[in-house]
Amino acid sequence: MFKILCVADFESYEGDDFLKRIQLLCKVGVDEILLRAKGLDEADFYDLARVVAQICENYRKKFI
Repeated sequence: MFKILCVADFESYEGDDFLKRIQLLCKVGVDEILLRAKGLDEADFYDLARVVAQICENYRKKFI
């Protein structure tokens, strides 16, 4: 069986649109989310990662 991995690129979205897209992806059946946010500094990346990790946990999806 295969798994669907989504590479979520933060730079492609603005503000809450990104988090809404993560929720939508989890709802429609993505198995794993890989967060990519090259433009953020370490502290901002960590803050974003915590929110995305919580969304993934709520939907029982793997967060990378």
